[in-house]
Formats: sequence, C-alpha cells, structure tokens
Amino acid sequence: MRFLNLFGHPQAFGAIVVLAALAVVPTLWIGFYADDYSLIVEIEHKVPSLAHRSPLDLYHFASDRTEVERQIRDGPAPWFSDPGSTMHFCRPLTSLIFALDHSLWRYHAVGYHITSVLLYVGLVLCVGLFFRVALGVRRPGPSAVTATLATLLFAVDPHHVMPADWISSRHFVVAAIPAVLGLAAHVRFVRDGWKPGFWLGPFGVMVALLGSEAGVGAVVYWLAFDAFGPARPERSSPRSRLLSSMPVIAITAVYLGVYTLFGFGSRGGAYFDPTKEPIGFLRAAAQRVPMLVGIALSGISEAAPAVPTAFFIVLGFGAALIAFALYRLARPAICDAEKAALRWLLPGAVFSLTSKFHGSPSWISCRFRGSGFMLPGRVVRGTGRRG
Repeated sequence: MRFLNLFGHPQAFGAIVVLAALAVVPTLWIGFYADDYSLIVEIEHKVPSLAHRSPLDLYHFASDRTEVERQIRDGPAPWFSDPGSTMHFCRPLTSLIFALDHSLWRYHAVGYHITSVLLYVGLVLCVGLFFRVALGVRRPGPSAVTATLATLLFAVDPHHVMPADWISSRHFVVAAIPAVLGLAAHVRFVRDGWKPGFWLGPFGVMVALLGSEAGVGAVVYWLAFDAFGPARPERSSPRSRLLSSMPVIAITAVYLGVYTLFGFGSRGGAYFDPTKEPIGFLRAAAQRVPMLVGIALSGISEAAPAVPTAFFIVLGFGAALIAFALYRLARPAICDAEKAALRWLLPGAVFSLTSKFHGSPSWISCRFRGSGFMLPGRVVRGTGRRG
C-alpha cells in the first residue's frame, strides 16, 4: 500500500516525534491537579504533618496509621479518610525532577508541564529506537515501516499521553525512558553481540526502578526476551538464557528487599500491595488483568464512571480473542523478524500488566505495557501490504 510505504521515508520518524510534541502541547495550560499540590506542600514544609519529607521522597503520603490520623487531625487529609490506608512509593528520581522544577518555576505550572512534554517526546524517541532494535532494522524495508508505524500508534495513544497532563504521574515516563533504552541495549547484546549492552541493560533497569515501581515492567519484558527471544547460537541454550536473566533478577531482588525493608508500598483503597495484601492482590488480578488487556487492545477509556466494571472484563476477553484471531489470519504474511519479535513482546506485554494492576485499572496502568501491544497491532494492520 502506497500510504504505508510513506512510513519508510527517512523523515517519517522525525514527523512522528513532532506530532507527539504537538499532541501534548495543549497540556501546558492545564495547571496543577490533585497530588501535584501535595508534592509542593511537602517540598515547602508548610504543613506540619508533611514537614519531615525529603526532596527525594515526595511520594511519601502516609506510611502508617499514626500518620494518617495526624493528617486527618491537622490536614491535609479529609475527615473521611481511611485510617488504615497507607501509600508510600519509592520514586527518588521522579521526586528530584519535581523538586528541581519547583526550584525553577515555583507556582507556575506551565514550567512543570514543559518538563513533562520534553519527557514524553523523549519517551517517543526511545520507543521508536526500541521498536527498530526489536525488529533488527538496519535498512529501509517492511520492518522499518512496521517499527515507524508502531511508534506512531504509541505516540498518539491517549493512554500514553496522560503523564503530560498530570504532573505527579510523570513517574511512569521517568521510569519508561531508561527501561526502554536498557531493554534495547540488552536485546542488542544477546542477539547481536553488542558488548556495551552487557552493562547498559542492567543500568537502564536500575535507573528505571529509581524513577518508579513501574520499572518492574521492564524486568518482565527482559525475562520474556531471554526466554522466547532470538539469540546467538552460543547464547541460545536454556542455561545461557537463564544466565542472561541473572543480572536483572539480582537487581529486582535487591529492589524488592529495600522496598519491603523501608515500608514502601500501599494498603487500602484501590491499591493492593502483594507483599502486604497477597489475597486482595490475587482477587484484584482476576478482575483487573482482563480490564487492562481490554483497555490496551481496544483503546476505549474506562474513565466513564457510568460503565460497569463487568463491561471492561468482557471487553478484555473479547479483545484478546479478536486480536488472536486476527493474528492467526495474518500470520502467513508476517515476516520472520516480526514473528521473532512477537514471540517475546506479546508475553512481555501481558505479564507486565501484573506489575501495576494493584492500583486502579486505568490509562495510568497501561503506560509501559503499551510498547508491547503497539507492535503486534501494527503487524496485524500492515500485513495487507505484503499479501
């Protein structure tokens, strides 16, 4: 198809980056919202119950019952808050970026949003690079077209532009940028023998986890690649694949140990921490994973409160079945490079949902996972040009 061939043009990727920037520029006028005010108050130490916060620990809302009761008594928590709920997230890198924004812009929200726009554009650039690496693109051709159009789908997906709208949710982007780059480096190391990827991959995951617990999604993709992805003959044995996963397994183990030791996590409300509420976490999984799959595959927002939860659960199963049927129909026309990428990207996309479904299922929960769902969607859409 002539239209699809436009995505093989050398300037196509640059045009997508510009489009991504234009898509989020209107967010410059949104202002502060909800948790944004809490982060500012924590930096300025104007509320006694929040005065002990560190600039590297701004997502420390309440870590025990005593703190919640004090915030209900002295502010800022409303009187109807659940004293048993806690919320304390380990996001030092995101906290530092917010603190730097505050030192530059104070109460001018537009400055914070400029940072968010730049971060989002940077993420689109990184995702575009990741798709090209995943497909092994080295020259113009069908795989290059696939990678470019997948980047476009990622850039304009409404589930992915929300961190530019809501300043305090930018931690997803802060985590996703190093995660995507680290994953791309690891793929090149295992598949192509690119030596810098040996240490750049783990480094990217470590930086991602400093940005947000959402960085755990990168770990799932890493494990999926090591299990199902292409590798050089000398690294294709089960033992070699397991050894390739050991760095990220060790990093994750240390991270989870620190997370538990220092009391990070959440309890109560819409959040379920697997280390504190394992039964609630599993119950939430049965409901929220299908919902997130439906949101990711259909593009339908679950924001409308009038829509029953059951609708999105049915939507999730239905969308998954339709996507699988389309994939089976299109499979004969899919090139080998795309088949190899799908073998690990699809499991990574599905299982990475579990790294964030402990919160309320929403566009927020689909951020990093979208990079895995966009490529399969693009492959199914584009096979007609090869038929």
